[in-house]
Amino acid sequence: MLSRLNQLFPLLSLCFMLNACQTPQGSHNLVSYFDNAGNTVSEAVAGGSYRKLLKKQANGLLVQNFFNDTNHKQTDPFLIETSQDFSVFMPAHIEGAFVRWYDNGQQAEIGHYQHGRKEGQFIEWDKQGNTLMEMTFANDLPHGKATLWYSQGTKYIEGQYNYGTESGTWYIRYPTGEIKVTINFSAGKIMSAKDANGNPLNLKQLKGFTMNQTNQ
Repeated sequence: MLSRLNQLFPLLSLCFMLNACQTPQGSHNLVSYFDNAGNTVSEAVAGGSYRKLLKKQANGLLVQNFFNDTNHKQTDPFLIETSQDFSVFMPAHIEGAFVRWYDNGQQAEIGHYQHGRKEGQFIEWDKQGNTLMEMTFANDLPHGKATLWYSQGTKYIEGQYNYGTESGTWYIRYPTGEIKVTINFSAGKIMSAKDANGNPLNLKQLKGFTMNQTNQ
């Protein structure tokens, strides 16, 4: 992890440091470019995005991302605490609120960071506006209720985390909404599990299984 700077470099020094940093003609804002996979590139590419420096502040750089093809916003303005993060698509040192958007104008994600660590509620949507995930974090660890949905709107997974480990009863559902599997956790370990008919499942088959291994 990059160390936090006690004092930000002047803009010219910052531009020299960033291999993807360019100053567009007629603009005093620094720009960093990314492809559609989030890799840093030297110039704008179709389907990619770019980051603009909006303001240099005492506590970091206020930046905002935009889509190359439309110049529509990809994020709301957000703060990064270190200049090294300027050319990193998902910075390690975000501070404060973070809001991301799809290219069709639909909100994609909201959340909050404290010195690069997730804190509080995070929500994600698909491009049609359907909620996909709601999860609460404490010091970058899932903590509290977690819910995932299928894209058609029915619940997929729901349960509780206790500082990064599954706790209590978790439910995995079919797209129709009926319960597929019920799993009881204790400190991240599976204590018991039942299928849709209430029949016990073989715990040996579920050994080492965590909710992070499930996929829609």
